[in-house]
Amino acid sequence: MYGSEYEFSGTLIAAQRAFWAADARVQEVTDALPSSVAVPAGEAEVTEEQRAELAGVREARLQALEALDRREWWANGGRPVRRPTGAAEGGQGLTGRAPPWWRGAFSPPGRSG
Repeated sequence: MYGSEYEFSGTLIAAQRAFWAADARVQEVTDALPSSVAVPAGEAEVTEEQRAELAGVREARLQALEALDRREWWANGGRPVRRPTGAAEGGQGLTGRAPPWWRGAFSPPGRSG
């Protein structure tokens, strides 16, 4: 059995499966559409009902993707999230200054931050 150094939460797995299901549904709907060769040739046409169904399943897939993409897990690779503490909690809060190791990282040559 394969192991993983990452912890995948049940909600992350459920979100991934929801996206896969939505993506499969889009594929089913597009497979049922007339050929992209037949439509311009005038041999078939896409009905308004088909267009509406396709738009609906694409919207559902987008929502599933956004729900998956917004999972905090992707930002931290499964590690616990370390949040900056505010001044009220005794921390420095967000100072608006880059940490020392970051300063100068994107400066033009010859300048250091």
